[in-house]
Amino acid sequence: MRAMNRWVSDEEIEVSKEQARRGGVGRKHHHVPEMYLKRWAVGGKVQLTVVATGATYPQNPSDIAREVNLYRIAASDVDRELPALWFEKHTSRIESEAASWFRTLDQHPDGRVTSDRLIDDMAVFVSLQSQRTLKRRQGELNLDEALDRFGRREVLSSMLPIVCAVKRIPYEPWRHEEQVEEFLKVPLISSEAKPRAIESSIGVWKNDAYLHFRDERSWWLFSTDDPIATCDEPVVFLGGPERDRSRPPSWMQSPIVVYPIAPHRVLVLARRSKVLPGPFVLSAAEAHQVNYEIAGGSLEFMYERPGDGIAASVSVPPHPHFDPMQAGSFAEVVSPPQRWASGEGPDWAVSRWYR
Repeated sequence: MRAMNRWVSDEEIEVSKEQARRGGVGRKHHHVPEMYLKRWAVGGKVQLTVVATGATYPQNPSDIAREVNLYRIAASDVDRELPALWFEKHTSRIESEAASWFRTLDQHPDGRVTSDRLIDDMAVFVSLQSQRTLKRRQGELNLDEALDRFGRREVLSSMLPIVCAVKRIPYEPWRHEEQVEEFLKVPLISSEAKPRAIESSIGVWKNDAYLHFRDERSWWLFSTDDPIATCDEPVVFLGGPERDRSRPPSWMQSPIVVYPIAPHRVLVLARRSKVLPGPFVLSAAEAHQVNYEIAGGSLEFMYERPGDGIAASVSVPPHPHFDPMQAGSFAEVVSPPQRWASGEGPDWAVSRWYR
């Protein structure tokens, strides 16, 4: 069994906690890293576009995709020994190290990434990005409320095989009730929703998503002549020809995961057994398809280099209004309505990735 990356280890997390105890951790937290956004900067500015309205303006990367106390873990019943800002400290330490991982990718030729070390490191970063966004936070809050409303035991019992698959635990039907009890016995960090949502995202990142991206995916680099944008949900999950756009896949289900790493470079994660065909330079039409998926995957904003004009060239339907409190079932909460109704929208990009 391969060793776990140091950044998901209890030892390294404890280092971050100790550093957070000493203070000096800021209150404004990026949910898309500043060091990543700078890769789209020209003259110190990134072009930000509101996807729903087309409003666009240049902005400093330091002011983009950040919220006050986004990762602050605090409540009256949270252990007082737990530094409230340890996770923000941990993410900032990972980002500092990740700068060298991106430089390595910049020098890597197009095609398959074969370095186990590089894949391991980038799996930490990509999986972390997938779990730290505003959309993910709201999803966790909605999920937590729905578990309380529909019953944690009842929901877990009905979804136990899926939960076991995510956790890489064999589902044993003859132990169904016993396995339900084992999950329910895990103590919650707090009675309040925000600390629980943050703790859940951290757990999915280091225990589930990281291992999935490292062990269950093949990694590929594609270049583009036409520029590529990114967005406030930069890890984009594609559904492929078998999946309607009204039912987008999760990080486990997606046959193709797209992560832009620079204005002319895209990291593509396929199933581990999948060999993606060349050429490893996307055509203009394929680059446009990828930009469409980035727009569609965004929560609110696209980011690109000033002058590239990408956001102006794509148009996606708006997010429909959704009130999780009006949902009549747990399934409605975890599968909210999407930009596209059933049967709407173009084919998922890029068709040759699914052959």
